[in-house]
Amino acid sequence: MSEKPIDIPVPGPKKRRRKIYYGRVALALLLLTGILYGCVKLILSLFTQDTSPIESAPAGTVSAIRNSKPEEQVFCLQGENAGTLTADCLTGILVDDETGEILAEKDSDQRIYPASLTKVMTLLVAVEHLEDLDASFTMTSAIIDPLYLDDATITGISPGETVTVRDLFYGMILPSGGDAAVALATLAAGSEEAFVALMNEKASILGMENTHFENVSGMHHENQYSTVADLAVLLHYTLENEFAKTVLSAATYTTTKTEKHPEGIELQSTLFSRMYGDEVEGVAILGGKTGYTKAAGQCLMTFAQKDGKQYLSVFCHGTDQWDPVYDTLRCYEEQLP
Repeated sequence: MSEKPIDIPVPGPKKRRRKIYYGRVALALLLLTGILYGCVKLILSLFTQDTSPIESAPAGTVSAIRNSKPEEQVFCLQGENAGTLTADCLTGILVDDETGEILAEKDSDQRIYPASLTKVMTLLVAVEHLEDLDASFTMTSAIIDPLYLDDATITGISPGETVTVRDLFYGMILPSGGDAAVALATLAAGSEEAFVALMNEKASILGMENTHFENVSGMHHENQYSTVADLAVLLHYTLENEFAKTVLSAATYTTTKTEKHPEGIELQSTLFSRMYGDEVEGVAILGGKTGYTKAAGQCLMTFAQKDGKQYLSVFCHGTDQWDPVYDTLRCYEEQLP
């Protein structure tokens, strides 16, 4: 049995014209709504841009680190007229700290392992997130034991011993204590992993394009790398913080007196144990940081003054501890104007 045909009513001309008209009106309203939404969103974004300075991060959080420096003041290295460094180290650089001019260099963009020069980034990020230098921290075996097993340098603070945040900063830089570095990271971000994320974020903000961190102490990791050029940029920005500069300039420091250390722990700078700072006539080497792992070799970054101007030097991958020292003294003697 065949199906009965169905009659479908066909709208007349007037109904068709009315539907077309309403359709065009609806389309026009939709487009106008989209345009108005985009304009409002653009205006709101102009008034809500975040221009606040760097703030301390609550423990356990990873906050965005904002560069409060105007764009025109960003420190950029310029090496068009750079001379060639005579150096025993694999790579090195000498920079005018005011202008960013590279005075001399040797393979300054070659990737190296930064060893304990890493702790300068740890210092910079930590001082931006820890405001109370007199706050207390109790050292734990969970921090010390893994570093001890990896043969890392330890400050000498005992498990269960309570010291100040200030003690931790000096303990991290002067004797290069890995325990102090992890303690600061834990205080600032809740964990070393969260703090490392802050370090990598900061490196990106500073334009350290050939740098990546995996830990806060500088223990060897194949994916933790930098260049002497990037490390010079890092040193420049770190020295803008007065407390960080004071720590990097210290030759000795005594920690808080405790029951386990009634006289405190006397910390000695690994930098100034290798040089006095006045070896080059007319030049005062004011401070810096040493570093060493088997893979990284001997590393050294310093800042110095001559005739009221400040200069930065970084040397990495020396075969013994005196290679970067002699390279540093030589470059200040031969290359400074």
